[in-house]
Amino acid sequence: MDNLDYKSLIPIKLYILTLTFSLDGTMILSMLC
Repeated sequence: MDNLDYKSLIPIKLYILTLTFSLDGTMILSMLC
């Protein structure tokens, strides 16, 4: 049960990570431009 929950949490964490990274990327780009 714990193994299943952990595996299902990985995509969510990756999604949040990519979301924050893309937000930071756009902020950095806007600052450079």
